[in-house]
Amino acid sequence: MKDVLHLIDSNWQKLDFEYEMITPGESFPDLRGHSLAVDVETMPRAHLKKAALSAFHNAVFGVSVASVEARKCWYLPVRHKAPGSSRFNLDPANAFAWLGDQMRAARLLTNGNIKFDAKTLDQEGIAASSYDDVPMYDPIIAATLIDERVPVNMQHQSFLHLGMEETKHDELEPHIVGNQDYQDWSYIPADLMARHGCGDVERAIKLSAAQRALLAREEVEDLARLEMKVCRDLIHMELRGHRVDVELLQRSLSELGRDEIIAARRIEQLVGASVNYESPKDIAEMFITRLGLPILVQKPGKNKKTGEDTLNPVFDGAVLQTYARHYPQHAELMFRMRQARRLADIKAFAQNYLEVQVKGEIHTTIKQVEARTGRESSEAPNLQNISHEERWDFPAGCQLIPMLDTERYHQNELGAQWIAPGCGKFFIAREGHAILSFDYSQIEYRLFAHYLNDERLLKAYREDATLDMHEWTAKEILEGMIERDDAKSANFGIIFNMGENKLVKYMATNGVGITEERAKAALAKYYATMPLKDLQQGVGQALTRKGFVRTILGRRRRITKFRRRWGQTRDKKGDRGLEPYQALNAICQGGAVDLLKHRSVEARQAAKARGGELILKVHDDVKIEVSIEQAETLAREVKPILERFEKPDGTPYLKLPIYVKCTSTTTSWYDAEKLGLS
Repeated sequence: MKDVLHLIDSNWQKLDFEYEMITPGESFPDLRGHSLAVDVETMPRAHLKKAALSAFHNAVFGVSVASVEARKCWYLPVRHKAPGSSRFNLDPANAFAWLGDQMRAARLLTNGNIKFDAKTLDQEGIAASSYDDVPMYDPIIAATLIDERVPVNMQHQSFLHLGMEETKHDELEPHIVGNQDYQDWSYIPADLMARHGCGDVERAIKLSAAQRALLAREEVEDLARLEMKVCRDLIHMELRGHRVDVELLQRSLSELGRDEIIAARRIEQLVGASVNYESPKDIAEMFITRLGLPILVQKPGKNKKTGEDTLNPVFDGAVLQTYARHYPQHAELMFRMRQARRLADIKAFAQNYLEVQVKGEIHTTIKQVEARTGRESSEAPNLQNISHEERWDFPAGCQLIPMLDTERYHQNELGAQWIAPGCGKFFIAREGHAILSFDYSQIEYRLFAHYLNDERLLKAYREDATLDMHEWTAKEILEGMIERDDAKSANFGIIFNMGENKLVKYMATNGVGITEERAKAALAKYYATMPLKDLQQGVGQALTRKGFVRTILGRRRRITKFRRRWGQTRDKKGDRGLEPYQALNAICQGGAVDLLKHRSVEARQAAKARGGELILKVHDDVKIEVSIEQAETLAREVKPILERFEKPDGTPYLKLPIYVKCTSTTTSWYDAEKLGLS
């Protein structure tokens, strides 16, 4: 495939385009071999929030196409509903057949959020795989690499870099049917929509041209090439989707509701009063007045009415487990509150999955570059924030009562373990297929070790690629002063560059039996033994001196706060500049993003060669589905691909090895088992 950036000419931004609407009886232009921008207008088919933005719940009512070579934009109305517009509608089959021919033979395809257009057109019969050999460019993706602080939408970007004024929607809005969550634009008259749509594809071409020099200036051209490959992979991943057990989802809804009621009643028995376990304020009052327990964790916030700074109590799962360890007589209460909330969460997930599933498949949408770090997130539904299995370990003497059929419970003379299942059981393999999960081990901490450049730590990693950094820190650096989990809190706080006082309190809060004095002594030894301050200060000073820091593949994070938007000053709330204390975390987290994206592209190619497909990327986990017969062979091929992170000259990017754990299942995520791969 040709280099996509070399196909874009900076002079395109100076072109003048004519607009035209194609109507029934007129011939379609021959644009094969042209550089094209293609944009679709969609209407909802299902009564879901923002259904028009889902390729699997919408229908196309119009398409805009721009050609650089012809210097012209066309609008194709196909399903307009406005009075008098039906006479302009083209036969959808003919329109999409023509469009597919042009896209498959294009020199270049571009548009903002091109992934959405490709998925939507795939549902209209233009298979995304049919133009895999055509270079693809998305100026919205490129915009985040040029300056991650700037709002990433076509309107603002074209104003910023081209001086093009915002398209006014005043004449469109009276025709839009529905509300903010459920809008149907197909009632806009075809001639009005034609001007709007043609303007969008003109912007896409001109903005792509303007960005050509900007990518070179910021030295992110290679990163842009990588992100465009990732974009194409995500198109196929989202189209493939992930199989879910619809029957189990339907059955679980009633069971989850029943179990939540049982857990709530048990909470009331343990407390002696009704408790709103979803309200931190009510829990805090109950802890203080009824149980005589202190508030262990508070986070800063704002009073919505007065605007004053406040400290708000926190009772998430980790905090409740801390209470259970410190106050074993209340261990079951802590677990039941966590359990009731988890059951409510899982029930909400199940309802959402049933609502958005299409023929037993979930097709999430990955937001590729919305996060400033470049990290991917997921929506509709969010598959990166699902409830996983949760284990609770209680000391001996806790009086625990098994209540729910879904619980797994073990007890002996040393104590008890309670295992609360999550959503993994809903995600299943297709018949005759296996799901391979490749999970990167502590990748952000490996980036931290790479930048820390302490020879003892690097040597430990080289001798054992599976090294647990938290355990190593506790034993080798702190010589048993604190336990492994307390060392994890220390490492976490250091990467996020918490202030020393804050980190001491964080460790004392999240640890078991660790006092602030002990945490402070451990940190003092940590700083005296490892070159932490030099790294933290060096990265922060580099940010201040240069105005930015770079991740391992060159992604920039900037310190200067962006102050201009539509010619106006932005308020502090919208400010996205990086602070010096955040710099270390930025390069560690951003470097992990770089690594995962860089390696997942090659991993997908290996999967395709075996008839498999990438089906999901969840944080540091890559999931591939392949036939059962090919599963072990593919696992042995993909694992070293994901563990090999090299520069173009073949030298490793990191000073230490990368380790990926592989699991496999032919049933559900919940039943995945580790593969013994060397």
